[in-house]
Amino acid sequence: MEKKVLRWLYVYIVLAVLLLSAPYWLWWLKPETELELLIVDDTVPDRSYREHQGLVWLLRAQKYVHRNGETYDAARDYVGFVPKGGGAYEVRPLPNTMDRYDAVYVADTYGVYEEEFVRQRTDGARSAKVHGGLDGETVKALWRFAREGGNTLIAEFNSMAHPTAQEVRASFESLFGLHWTGGDRALFSRFIQPGSAGVGQGELRTTIWDAVCVSRSGNCARG
Repeated sequence: MEKKVLRWLYVYIVLAVLLLSAPYWLWWLKPETELELLIVDDTVPDRSYREHQGLVWLLRAQKYVHRNGETYDAARDYVGFVPKGGGAYEVRPLPNTMDRYDAVYVADTYGVYEEEFVRQRTDGARSAKVHGGLDGETVKALWRFAREGGNTLIAEFNSMAHPTAQEVRASFESLFGLHWTGGDRALFSRFIQPGSAGVGQGELRTTIWDAVCVSRSGNCARG
């Protein structure tokens, strides 16, 4: 009788372990999906890659990989501003041809500014632009990509805001089939008084994520 009880106890323990570890081994069993995604990010003042790091995490979590089998890497798999350390940087341009890409994701084009990049201040003080703003050549490349048919463009809301020039923004709006009124939304779950712990005009704790896209099924917009 005692042996029978122990046998069932072992069975229950094994089943409990399998159940608790299910997310882990189910993820390993999930097949990889090939996706060539071009990420555009001009707001990379440091190597945290904060504006597209979350996207790369999601791609890895969902097991999207390049056609050569490589997983996505936040430091490698994007074009735009690339900090090198010591105030040095380079700007990775868009590829001459984007035929191999399934989609383009414009993460952020706000840019990098001296106070944050050179002086490493994060209090939001205004300063001279080092690099940033959606430029005309990038928009032309996006138009060509969209006209090829069957391609997907995705852009977060800050892709056409300041310091993008008005004429460039107008072309971007036409591409995505929308009109930006200049509005912006944010959710403050906590607001710190100016001057507290190095905070400038207030600290944004939580933001609302918005995106607009042009999909294979037609135009769409969210905001």
